[in-house]
Formats: sequence, structure tokens, C-alpha cells
Amino acid sequence: MNKEFCTYEQALTLKELGFHEPCFGYWKMSTWLIEEKTRTDGYTHADQICSAPLYQQAFRWFREKYQLFQEIQIDQTSNPKFCFKIIKFVGNPINLSEKEWYWEEVKVVDWFLYRTYEETEQACLDKLIEIIKNKIKYE
Repeated sequence: MNKEFCTYEQALTLKELGFHEPCFGYWKMSTWLIEEKTRTDGYTHADQICSAPLYQQAFRWFREKYQLFQEIQIDQTSNPKFCFKIIKFVGNPINLSEKEWYWEEVKVVDWFLYRTYEETEQACLDKLIEIIKNKIKYE
């Protein structure tokens, strides 16, 4: 079940970037701790304790806050391997007609092949964090 959650390092960085969503569990000094009920307070006040978001939650947060979408693909040229790309939605859906919506591929595309889907998810989340943390130009 732990493979569904972001790593401790990712969770700490997401906390620094402003992710404060309720989660099912939390990390304490890189030791996994789970609670019986969903936390409703997001991160606690202690620097070394933070919520442990699901990968799904983290990806949703990047979509909603930054309009950055991740796409994991399979490369079937030899043994199945995985890669990812990050896509930026451009435009305001409130003010644009359906014909005016468009997608713009972010300059950051990682075609390095990963052995597993889970490894690819981790690398993709790390790249999303890097984009926002380092304010890499993606518009």
C-alpha cells in the first residue's frame, strides 16, 4: 500500500510548495505512520511531520494549481519500458470557446526509459516539483 504514496522527500517538498490537502496518512522523520481516519488539518506544525499524499493527489494538485498534466507512456520497441511527458493547458476555459482551447507541450519532456510504471511516476513527480521549485519557464 505504501507505493501509492509520495516519498517522504517528495512530501516535504510539496509541503514547501504549498500542498496542504487532507491525506490518509503522514510521514514522521521519513518513517511511515498511518492514521485510522483522514487527517483534516493538512500538515502539522512540526517541520519533520507532514501529510503523505497519494501520487493521484499530487498529480491532481499540479493540474489544478498550475495546469500541468503528466502523461506516462509505454515504449514497446523492445522490452516494455515507460517514459513521461508534461503538458501545459493554455487558455482560460471560462472566456474561450471550445475551438479556442489548446494544449501546449511543456519544454520538459523526459524520454529516459524507466523499468516500472511506479518508478516513472516518481520521476515525473520529481520533475513537476523541479519545474515549480526552480520556476522553470513553462508558459
